[in-house]
Amino acid sequence: MIGWCVDRSGDWIRAVRAVVGGLTFQGGYGIERPDVAALFPHLPAARHSGFVLMVELQPGKQTIRLEVKGGDGGWRLFFVSEVIGGDSADDELTPDEIAHFAAFERPPRFQFWFDRPADWAKPVRHLRISGWCIAAWGEQIDELRARVRGKTYKASYGIVRPDVAATLDSGAAALRSGFAMDVVVPWGPSTLVLEARGAGEAWEQFFWTRRPRSRS
Repeated sequence: MIGWCVDRSGDWIRAVRAVVGGLTFQGGYGIERPDVAALFPHLPAARHSGFVLMVELQPGKQTIRLEVKGGDGGWRLFFVSEVIGGDSADDELTPDEIAHFAAFERPPRFQFWFDRPADWAKPVRHLRISGWCIAAWGEQIDELRARVRGKTYKASYGIVRPDVAATLDSGAAALRSGFAMDVVVPWGPSTLVLEARGAGEAWEQFFWTRRPRSRS
């Protein structure tokens, strides 16, 4: 998705994201839009009001919500619509659209690895998740959690991982990047989301998977 969004109060927008089926997809905001600046000459923020979003849709009907983060750090809804996901990709991007996305390419926010489970597709009732996770840029991780069907499971984060420290040049963050948690998987298909955050920051999704029907 490519478009623009301005706050008519004059407040600057800091970020944009899409929420679909409990999953969050971060976008890029701040693309120069002279056409929007011409529409709102009294709003300085209008010149850099363009955004891009890449959203992975599951087959079938679903609701997509677009939200922006204002100067106060809070997220606000500005668009909602029902969409139908298919099995094929959307139309190919034009050169101008590719340029928009390329401007916001950067390494993923988090690097991570799972030691357990060995098989995410295996249906289980009690799921043990362990591995390591570090922030590739920005604030270092302070907490990590899992969400599934409205319930939250906090991980034990900060486990010493000398193997990770020896591989990644990230100092103390890599040394204490290990985590472990136990998740009770509800009956029936569900979506499991893993999130991390720095001290005082909002939760950020870094992994999700569709869980099959659990069994005892």
